[in-house]
Amino acid sequence: MILKHWVRPQPPTGLSKIFAKEYNIPLFLAEILQVRGLDSPAKAENILGDCAGLSDPFVLPDMEKAVSRIQSAVATGETIAVYGDYDCDGACASAVMLRYFESLGVQAHLYIPSRTEDGYGLNCAALDKIRERGASLVITVDNGISALKEAEYALELGIDLVITDHHQPGEKLPRAVAVVDPYRKDFDVPYRFYCGAGVAFQLVRALSAETEMNEPLYTELLALSSVATVGDVVPLTGENRFLVTEGLKILRKCGNAGIEALLRVSGVKSVTARSVAFGLVPRINAAGRMGNAPLAAELLLCKGRGKAEQAAQTLDGLNIKRQEAEGRILEEALNQLDQNPELLRRRVLVLAGEGWDTGVIGIVSARLLERFGKPVFLLGIDGDMATGSVRSVEGFSVFRALQACGDLLERYGGHAQAGGLTVRKGNITAFTQAVNAYADSLHNIPREVCRIDRLLNPDDVTLKNAECLCRLEPFGAANPEPLFLMEEMKVEKILPLSGGRHTKLSLYKDEKGVEVLCFGKETAVFPYPIGSVVDLLVSLEVNEFGGRRFPSLRLKEIRPAGINETEFEKAQLLADRICSGQSIFPQEEGEIRLCREEMVPVYQVLKRLCGYRGDLAVLYFTVFRHKISYVKFRAALEVLRELNLIDFSEVRNALTVEKNPPGVSLTASRLFRSLQKQETDMRN
Repeated sequence: MILKHWVRPQPPTGLSKIFAKEYNIPLFLAEILQVRGLDSPAKAENILGDCAGLSDPFVLPDMEKAVSRIQSAVATGETIAVYGDYDCDGACASAVMLRYFESLGVQAHLYIPSRTEDGYGLNCAALDKIRERGASLVITVDNGISALKEAEYALELGIDLVITDHHQPGEKLPRAVAVVDPYRKDFDVPYRFYCGAGVAFQLVRALSAETEMNEPLYTELLALSSVATVGDVVPLTGENRFLVTEGLKILRKCGNAGIEALLRVSGVKSVTARSVAFGLVPRINAAGRMGNAPLAAELLLCKGRGKAEQAAQTLDGLNIKRQEAEGRILEEALNQLDQNPELLRRRVLVLAGEGWDTGVIGIVSARLLERFGKPVFLLGIDGDMATGSVRSVEGFSVFRALQACGDLLERYGGHAQAGGLTVRKGNITAFTQAVNAYADSLHNIPREVCRIDRLLNPDDVTLKNAECLCRLEPFGAANPEPLFLMEEMKVEKILPLSGGRHTKLSLYKDEKGVEVLCFGKETAVFPYPIGSVVDLLVSLEVNEFGGRRFPSLRLKEIRPAGINETEFEKAQLLADRICSGQSIFPQEEGEIRLCREEMVPVYQVLKRLCGYRGDLAVLYFTVFRHKISYVKFRAALEVLRELNLIDFSEVRNALTVEKNPPGVSLTASRLFRSLQKQETDMRN
């Protein structure tokens, strides 16, 4: 079991009642805001307040210079190129700029780099191609802030650069006519958390300051910016809330044939930040991930419904291929772990494979992180080089880890919880050792964190409470969907949904019941039998069906009730050390004594179960918790596996019992002998 750290909220105080009264909101909502530190009208304004709109675009760095140079190019008929990016934000930002130029009757060129051939951002070969097409002005969107060498090369070619970006600048800025980036350290701006399309939208607003944008164009560019803001996972506070809230309202009829086609193809019924994030964004990203980078921007620039429908169908197909590639890489990664289970004992997972698509491995890294709860480095090998993607838990900095191993890497970059790297194939083993040595040098590797907003009892599951949470929408970075903890709930019924692909639980506590929807949890392998007492993390939503509105609970996390996180983590670490043959400290002697009288009942129960599919820790808590300690349970399983009486995979969550076991003695197990010897040595 990957035990995430559940951060429980402090009990509500009288301040929440005062806040609820002053701000005229339900107490239920006020208590959540208090937990999030938004316990005064001033602090809550960014979430609850009505944002008047976007700030003056001319407060952004170099905006006047950018506007002046672009207007000059338009007036004199210069050839302009827009240099975008291959992800959702880059595609939307490119479409924002191109749509604006189209409205002026200006035919600007678009260049979207290839993820595999060009890599991220400006590159010199691309600038050569752009110059050959006669461009004398290049406007970057969603990139360029780190392009120091490329900016110098543009000057040599006689190309002027206007850089618009939203990434963190380095100590030195690239030499350009204008560098419009809200994160520039030499400027103080009222709001800086835009995505790339948000910055591009502000540039277009500045360009239109003297001749106000017509309503259809404004609506379309707002919609494009809202999709990008959701897709780039920037904080949904302040002005970004305005972009998303207002953009989602008009998304279905925004005038952009590409977005409208994507909504139809993806089957989005209710337009929300969640449906955009899971319906539209993956399909737009699929173009860059699957080697057809320009297609997403081309879709968003389509004029007719027919062409847009065709492009959206193509993107949908690429997304399916992306899912297939993701599944294949995930399966190969799991096979590596199956064949080398000792890798799971390491503090950091480093896996590499030939032909792993670099456009997909970031998604697979995130899935492995979710599965195993530790930092994951995935490397796709191509010839003598390997390109990697990293995902990490809160508190373990990817950038610092890469920096510590920088002498082994060709390139690297990133931030706290994600990053990328390039390493020579011959250095992969050394890098694996180095990054794990760095992890071992830390006091501990933090676990994934779930920050709980409020305890939830069955009485709290009301339509009124679910509806008041809508005041917090749209949900996203810096404003997550509220997370609730339900403690000591007893499982009464387990019902299949959609042919058993999903599950619905009926639970009760103090004679009051609730139902919880468990999407992605197959009924056939749901590990908690009827009668189990569990703790759950859930979201509370408003559901509509048959003209009726009612509260609905959606499962986020589930585990046996009453687990002491600290004690269980210590037990897991000790069990890992025992099973991998590491030395035991004298003070742990009492926890490792394992005798035949404890082994036999474990084996007998496993034989009655005839196997098990699920997490071994869940098996322990649901069957063995009051019969044997967790450390001894894990040691007993390892002994039984050594004796070929059972087999289990911690990777696949599967345990099988041999039907015709050989007659063996416990002393035939290396681990059993080792435990007896350690006990004897400690006594002596």
